[in-house]
Amino acid sequence: MTNFIEERRVILSFDDVELAADTAGRSEGVDVTLNLVGGELSLVRIENRQQGTVFGDTVAGLIMPRKGRVNFLGKEWSQLAPDTANGLRGRIGRVFPQGSWVGHLSVLENIL
Repeated sequence: MTNFIEERRVILSFDDVELAADTAGRSEGVDVTLNLVGGELSLVRIENRQQGTVFGDTVAGLIMPRKGRVNFLGKEWSQLAPDTANGLRGRIGRVFPQGSWVGHLSVLENIL
């Protein structure tokens, strides 16, 4: 019998990625290796807000890493046509630091 986790699809993978510096070029690059499988929830805490933005933009294929590959739904962002990449970005939910949460809803309800 196959392991249940092996049957689930890898949604997002960072393969030996070095994130770019923040938009002002002030922060150091950050190395990331990550596989996020369907049904998992991952919370990434990044103290530097600018670096958090760089991470989110890299996840969405808006900026390319200094090195390594970022795959979303099995497709490498850097290899996609712009229309295809934009279509895939529409499947990504993103929470921003301020103004994203509805105060009277629970965390679960906000995420859903």
